[in-house]
Amino acid sequence: MAPTDPAPGPAFPGGGNVPGDHGDHERWVVRRHGSPADVLEFGTGPLPSVPAGAALIAVHASAVNFADALACEGTYQETPALPYTPGLEVCGHVVAGTPPPGYTPGALVVGPALAPSGGWAAYALGVADQLRVVPANVGAVAAAAAQVTYPTAWVTLHHRAGLRAGEVVVVQAAGGGTGSAMVQVAAAAGATVFAVAGGPDKVAAAAHSGATEVFDHRELGDDDLVAAIRERTGGRGADVVVDPVGAATLATSARLCGFEGRLCVVGFAGGGTPQLAANHLLVRNQTAIGVAWPAYLRTRPDVAAQAIDAVHGLLASGAVSPLIAGVVPLSGAAGALGELLAGGTVGKWVVAPSQ
Repeated sequence: MAPTDPAPGPAFPGGGNVPGDHGDHERWVVRRHGSPADVLEFGTGPLPSVPAGAALIAVHASAVNFADALACEGTYQETPALPYTPGLEVCGHVVAGTPPPGYTPGALVVGPALAPSGGWAAYALGVADQLRVVPANVGAVAAAAAQVTYPTAWVTLHHRAGLRAGEVVVVQAAGGGTGSAMVQVAAAAGATVFAVAGGPDKVAAAAHSGATEVFDHRELGDDDLVAAIRERTGGRGADVVVDPVGAATLATSARLCGFEGRLCVVGFAGGGTPQLAANHLLVRNQTAIGVAWPAYLRTRPDVAAQAIDAVHGLLASGAVSPLIAGVVPLSGAAGALGELLAGGTVGKWVVAPSQ
């Protein structure tokens, strides 16, 4: 499905399409923890009250993330208190509250949603100083799709791993939303990128994202993958390895790292909590790096702002462009999350409520 953007909304303040004081809006809600298929409820509810320093946003787009499933289960590190509306990010126009700096009436803004009023709703909340005005040539679908994965990639590669042009980066699960963002941000930085993906569609997506070469893990064993990376790097191995999978791949990712390589752990999409053998780090002088993007919003807002501004620059210039698996109406959010969890998704699903 081709990405499409809703028409621009009314100007701030007021918002002519805001329901009245007694009106409800459509939303998803989680009232108890469990499997997403069991606990996600779609219906209507009252508009959230707008606290000081926050903005009420008419939602044009919000992406679907693996973290949404973990939050449903109550296992995500940033799980909101119950009940809550899912959706980590929100892109739309401000209709009430405090707009971000530089906002002009009718412009799109994007940023992390303010729990418990997430982006899977017709109206959501965002904190004014965490919102950014979307560049004029970037649509709502792309802005929402990039809001979590691309700043994660920028923080991983630039802030944490200190990536330099000409270095070798290996990206696991490179056909998914996070992996394809890592490939694009690394390629934009001038790195040589070797991608690992599963199946023809994801291999093609990783190649489209700018990988120098893509390896299909369904056809190549772990030992063969390690041998291939070492052969292509003159025996050195990778400077940076990015692993969003976890238990199924982390041991191999450590073997892919070269001397003084940096192993970046950015998630456990494959399930489980893997253990890393410290002797690999010791004998090859390697560094293991953990990256949790939401923590930067809370503890290092300066870094978060730098990452988002850098990503918006890359989007505006065309250096990066999110891979869109599909765009669904608000009612289709749970189904899109199910598709993501089934493992065949290439790129990002985006929820686009009708305004």
